[in-house]
Amino acid sequence: MLVADVDVDGSIGKTGIFGLRQGGVIGLCPLPNTPLFQLTAKAETIGTDVEGVVHRAIGHRIGRVRGSRSINPQSAW
Repeated sequence: MLVADVDVDGSIGKTGIFGLRQGGVIGLCPLPNTPLFQLTAKAETIGTDVEGVVHRAIGHRIGRVRGSRSINPQSAW
């Protein structure tokens, strides 16, 4: 699972789950009191082209990726 804090150019609303052409989804959720959104997606689905995948999914460009990390949700249990 990839989690990243991103600047999104343009308004996408409050929260969204967006389908990808190649399968899978990305989630974008606003971070409180900041202009940033938290992006979540399967790392293997989004690959290394975070900006391109988000642009194709929502029609807006990422201004900047502020931080990203890969996590294994199963290891948290």
